[in-house]
Amino acid sequence: MNSEERYRSVAYRILRFFFGVRTKQTPINMAQYKKILIFRYDRIGDMLLTTPVFDILHRNAPQAEIHVLASESNDCVIRCDKRVAKVFLFKKNVVRLLQLRRQIRQENYNCVLCLVFDKTKDGLLAQFLCGTRAVRVTVAHERRFEVYTPLYDVQVPRVRGTIGQLQAHVVCHAFGWQCDLDNLKYELAICNDSEQRMETWFRETVGEYAALLLNLSAGDEHRSWTPQSAAEVAKFITVRYPQTRIIALAMPAEAAKIQALRSACPEILAAPPTPDIMDVISLVRRAVAVITPDTSVLHIAAIEGKPLVGLYSGISFEELFAPVHNLHEILRSEADSPVSAIKSKSIIEACERLFVRTSLEKRLC
Repeated sequence: MNSEERYRSVAYRILRFFFGVRTKQTPINMAQYKKILIFRYDRIGDMLLTTPVFDILHRNAPQAEIHVLASESNDCVIRCDKRVAKVFLFKKNVVRLLQLRRQIRQENYNCVLCLVFDKTKDGLLAQFLCGTRAVRVTVAHERRFEVYTPLYDVQVPRVRGTIGQLQAHVVCHAFGWQCDLDNLKYELAICNDSEQRMETWFRETVGEYAALLLNLSAGDEHRSWTPQSAAEVAKFITVRYPQTRIIALAMPAEAAKIQALRSACPEILAAPPTPDIMDVISLVRRAVAVITPDTSVLHIAAIEGKPLVGLYSGISFEELFAPVHNLHEILRSEADSPVSAIKSKSIIEACERLFVRTSLEKRLC
């Protein structure tokens, strides 16, 4: 027995001592369930890819309220989503966790969908916040199945696919519902103020021209591409497609990247600086195509059905987080090299392939 196996054995014994073994046969009968809590307290992209779960629950269990435990960074995605009745914020603060525990236990949830997969703390958090009454559902972990039995009632066998497909599979398998994983409904509910703000900006700044969105922000430097490379791509597009307007997008803290890009290519338009993901979604919705590193903007573009060129580092690309549509060209840096190692020539060639394949070439000219 190696050290990892010994750790799992000890962990299982401790958890079983305190919590017993929780095992429930599937499918679970949802007919009497009134409230469901979804754990999704991580990143924006993860919340974006959870929207099919809201749709599945809303259609198959219309009597049940959907509540979400979100993070301070991703609750904005569901701010105006009418399918979600209540949102709780997860904060790593003892006082706040105790307050959250009291609030959540007052709800008397029938079921908790633990969708922050492969995290033992997810099950422990469900136990702490919700108590023993609610049925807890997650995806099975091959090496931790036994360890998880005191924490979860249902561990659904894993399937290959994107994170959206995997989450939908977990829900449908647990409750015995039919689910077409290749035709999931991704839907983003945009707040009216963001729609009006971006509509006004587009009308006054872009006019009737086709707009291509070029995103510079990626959350960390390993996944970011340089303004110099972006400028080379932008210059090619403005010459090749003179009737197209390029909009540069970056988080407010990275405004210097847009300044550097516009210094090299003055024709580029700067998107309104905003930290609000609703504004970004509305902006993407009005673009005809998107060029972006692996970040939430990539998933927004895919959900909105926009052709895109996605830039991944060699270590960041996973099937789980691939775009949810086929209107894309994916470029990956070699091995553990950062996205900035991808040559601008390769990005330009990917754009050309994408524009031809999606018939965008005529619209951009």
